[in-house]
Amino acid sequence: MDMRAINEEIERLTNADTTYQNCQKLAVLYSIKDHNTDKVAVYSHASSKFMKAVAGVPMEQALTVLDEHMEAIQLLYPKEYTAICDKLNNLK
Repeated sequence: MDMRAINEEIERLTNADTTYQNCQKLAVLYSIKDHNTDKVAVYSHASSKFMKAVAGVPMEQALTVLDEHMEAIQLLYPKEYTAICDKLNNLK
């Protein structure tokens, strides 16, 4: 299930006319969203402070926090920033 598409549809319907049909669709979409929130899975052998902190956090929120700090990493450690982005791009 593509959560990005669900979030986009929620946004679209939220800004659309308030009709019974739109409200029904929103109710279903919010239900799907609430029950399919991906959380960061951390295995018991993970020992870093970061992995312990991120364990069980909704994935979207974890990525938002990381994104807020990536600019600082880019400025202070440009090679490390590039290495992180390269590793992520290679996972696609």
